[in-house]
Amino acid sequence: MNIEEQSERTEFVFIKRQDLKEELRLLMTETISEYKQEKIWITAKEAMALLAIKSATTLQMLRNTGKIEFSQPMKKLILYKKSSVLEYLEKHSRKTW
Repeated sequence: MNIEEQSERTEFVFIKRQDLKEELRLLMTETISEYKQEKIWITAKEAMALLAIKSATTLQMLRNTGKIEFSQPMKKLILYKKSSVLEYLEKHSRKTW
């Protein structure tokens, strides 16, 4: 038997049902986590929710004064850097008594 014939042989592997379920669960968890990677840029609505503000004017003021970073890839689309919004919240947090 030459090398080509060996590589074409079918190999059967037996595994317990519970072990198969566990392997599939781990594979699915890894796959889902890859797709759920944290977003870098968020919409105005998401930024306002993080900041717990209801006014777009307040968000604009934070943007205009340079307190949070933003990007404007299109004329009517403004995105906010999530880490910048979180840093702003952290900077303005107060220690409890």
